[in-house]
Formats: sequence, C-alpha cells, structure tokens
Amino acid sequence: MEKIKKNGSKVVFLAIIALVCSWAMLSNAGSLNPSVPPGPTMKTLDEVEARIPVQSLSGSTSAIYVITQSGSYYLTSNVNGVTDKHGIEIDANNVTIDLNGYSPIGPGTTAGSSGYGINGDNSVKIFNGSITSWRSDGIHLSNYARVTNVEVADCGGNGITVETGSTVTGCQSHDNTLSGINAAGEGCFVSACVSTNNAGDYGIYAAFSGVISNCIATRNTQKGIQAGAGGVIISCSACYNGADGILGFYSGCTISNCTAVGNTYDGIKASDSTITGCTSYSNSQNGVRASNCLIIGNTSRDNTNANWNLTTCTTPNNHPSP
Repeated sequence: MEKIKKNGSKVVFLAIIALVCSWAMLSNAGSLNPSVPPGPTMKTLDEVEARIPVQSLSGSTSAIYVITQSGSYYLTSNVNGVTDKHGIEIDANNVTIDLNGYSPIGPGTTAGSSGYGINGDNSVKIFNGSITSWRSDGIHLSNYARVTNVEVADCGGNGITVETGSTVTGCQSHDNTLSGINAAGEGCFVSACVSTNNAGDYGIYAAFSGVISNCIATRNTQKGIQAGAGGVIISCSACYNGADGILGFYSGCTISNCTAVGNTYDGIKASDSTITGCTSYSNSQNGVRASNCLIIGNTSRDNTNANWNLTTCTTPNNHPSP
C-alpha cells in the first residue's frame, strides 16, 4: 500500500512539471495572428502564359477584330459576323489563337461579296473551336500554319485553306461551297481529318509533296482525296464521292493502305506512281485506273466498269489478278 502511494505521488509530480513547461512555452511563443495578411501564392494565367482576349482588340474597315502583333490570343465569346468583313484578321506572323470552344459565326454564304472567318499571315496557329457561315473561306492562312481540332462548316468558299509547310490535324470540314480542306502550298501535312458534303473540287487536297494521312472523305460533290506530284496518301478512306475517290494523278505519288468504296467515277486513279495495299470496291466506273504505275498487293472487286483499267503497269500480288 505504501508503494502505491509513492508511485501515485510521482505521477502527480510529473503532471505538474508538464503543465508548468507547457505554460512557459506558450507564454514565449507570441501571437498566433500574422502581422500582415497572407499574400497570394499562385500565379495568374497571364503570369504563366500572357494571353490577350481577341474581344479587347479594335477592328477595321475589313475585319471585326484585327491582330497586329505576334503573341497568344483567345476568344471570350462568339464572334458575330458582319457583311463584307473578316471575323478576325491577322496582320502579324507568329500568332496563336485559342478559340476556347467559341465560334466566329459569319453572316451567311450569300451575304455580301467577301469575308473569311479567320484570315491570317505566316506561322499562325488556330485550335479548339468551330467556324461557320462565312461568305468566303472559314479559315484562310498563309505559310507554316497549324490548324488543330477545329470544325468548319457552311462557308461559301473552302472550309480550310493553308499554304506551304502547313499542318491540319484533327479537323472536320463539311457542307462548304468549295473544297473541305485545301492545302494549296507544297509540303503540307493533313492528318486525322474528316471532310464531308463539300461541293467544290475536293474533299481533301494537298499540293506538291504533301502528305494526307488517316483521313476520311465522304459524300463530297466532286473528288474525295487528291495529292499533287510527289505526294503521299496513306491509310485514308474515300467513300460515296461524286467523282473519283482517291487520286495521285501526278508523277511520283504513293497511295498506300487506302480504301475507296461507292464513288461515282474511279475508286483509285493514278499515273507514274505507286499503289500498295489498297482496296477498291463497288465504284461506278473502274476500281483502279492507272498508267505507268507500280501496283502491289491491292484488292479491286465488284466495280461497275472494270476492276482494273491499267496501261503499262507492273502488277504483282493483286486480287483478282489484273
């Protein structure tokens, strides 16, 4: 019993010592309230990447908004078109525009006599939005442009026009009065795009030495997909177009792993080129029409006029055999 009392006294003594030490530490710690209010610790978006709202810019006699300096810009709302004016005119190189999910919407394909949705200089990048109902092209850019993830529809010219060294990726172009995508300059790259119901010469066109990859052209009034001399068309599909499906009708083209179905004229047409691993089926004229070509490992069947219409071609391993 005496031993329990001694242990209890020790516990009480240690508890008193702990309370005294805690009181001493708190009395020396000072106020917990900050001497000045805490400041912000995160950077604003403009500090991370300085961007300018397009709607903060002035216009001109030719455009609703005009960009005159290189830099990064973005939309804060739709741009509503005015007759005979461009939506956005870019009078500077090295400009990026984030459409930010918004749309330059034109006054209609028959309103006035001109007006692009976006009209730009060299090295312009456009992405992330849609463009509709302009009197002329939806997008009309010069050299080294980059157009990504944009839908262009119901315009009175081409859906998208770009010049030398440009890329068009992940875009949809439909129901335009002229061509869907017109990569008019040499060395352009068009990939993962869809062109439908356009009334001009082509669903998708790439000029000299251009590459068209993993694209679809369907139900366009005229040709589906065409590459210029030295061009490449790879892993594309052209179906139910009003003229030829896929064309490499200039020297030095390569058409590879493509499909042409139900086109009004020839499924695949080429000259002085190479056609490999393609399928042409149920086209209203010829499945494959070619001259002076190397034709390897293709299938052409059930075409109305002929499966093969060939002149001076080398034709190993095709089905059925030409």
